[in-house]
Amino acid sequence: MVGVVGLALGDGTHYYPVITDVAVRPDLIGSGLGSRILDLVYERHPCPPGGGT
Repeated sequence: MVGVVGLALGDGTHYYPVITDVAVRPDLIGSGLGSRILDLVYERHPCPPGGGT
């Protein structure tokens, strides 16, 4: 495992996903892996216009 992201999907009150945490293996910090993980999350769970507010 090189990284992990916590994601709470929408519920009856909030219809957008919320990232709860991001972690990258310590020896890979600074490599851009965390950004790539977030890019993949955003591709699969886009935030609605206006940031979901």
